[in-house]
Amino acid sequence: MKNQSILILSIFAIIILQSCRVDLGLQSQYKRLSENDKEKIIFLEPNAEICELKKDGKIYGITGKQLLECIETQENVMVYFWKWSCTSDLCYPLIHVQKYCDERGLILYAVVADSYRSRMFLELESLSKPLFAINEFHYQEKKPTKFIKLFMEDLLKDPELSKEIWWHGSYVFNHGKLVDSNIIMEVGNAGELKTIEFKFGE
Repeated sequence: MKNQSILILSIFAIIILQSCRVDLGLQSQYKRLSENDKEKIIFLEPNAEICELKKDGKIYGITGKQLLECIETQENVMVYFWKWSCTSDLCYPLIHVQKYCDERGLILYAVVADSYRSRMFLELESLSKPLFAINEFHYQEKKPTKFIKLFMEDLLKDPELSKEIWWHGSYVFNHGKLVDSNIIMEVGNAGELKTIEFKFGE
């Protein structure tokens, strides 16, 4: 009976580990979008300037270097990596993140850090700036876990630091200098983001 229980637990553990591997291997799914949705995602040339882009119902694929060059000219910027499919307490709807930033004088740049789905476009109205995505074609990677790391290396300009905190969901910059990361927000009863805590490097 004991051996049978161990066998069952082992099989269960293998299934869980395999599931985790599948999640980590997810591709961007860009090719599976409808042609209409593909036309709404514009992958910019790596030397294109992005700061003057206006919200127009499109998502712009950029590099970490392009985002850094933009935020180097601005104070109090939050870069938020949005995972629309995430149900964790540490994943927040864009409408609440934008409201939080507006109330505290932060300029918000949201970046898609998930596989593409049509429902993403429903969230665009929540933002003051265009929604960005990571230019997977520039990085020549299809797996989000890989191209996010490369994007963060460009954004932070510090390979060692990017290895430590590339998975954090939120970052605050001042003229391109990283001030804090791993931001924890508390969602109130009405869905508003009431408080914020910075856990840099944790």
